[in-house]
Amino acid sequence: MYIPYADIRPDLITRKYEGVTCHTVVIRLSPIIGAGSYLTESTFSYGTHHSWLDEHIWDTQQQVEKSRLEAGELEIYNWMFHNAIMASIYTHGILEFDNELGNTI
Repeated sequence: MYIPYADIRPDLITRKYEGVTCHTVVIRLSPIIGAGSYLTESTFSYGTHHSWLDEHIWDTQQQVEKSRLEAGELEIYNWMFHNAIMASIYTHGILEFDNELGNTI
């Protein structure tokens, strides 16, 4: 059964909606948390099965130094942008600076 988002929004934002929906996902503390959805082994992978993503997401998820974590996130989401995996920017609300082109993406 399809229910338009506009119909359920009032109940979603007041937390009164009874049912399953992906529209109540909380804000992620770090973009790398959402990047896990792009791994080949993810049950919700968006169909983005790519060895480059698997390698770089796994590596970045292991980082404990903030600067290395942020550099990995930027590399991953810039790669997604340049390879036309646009869902990532919409899904995670990413706004990053692309050092190669000097543009905000």
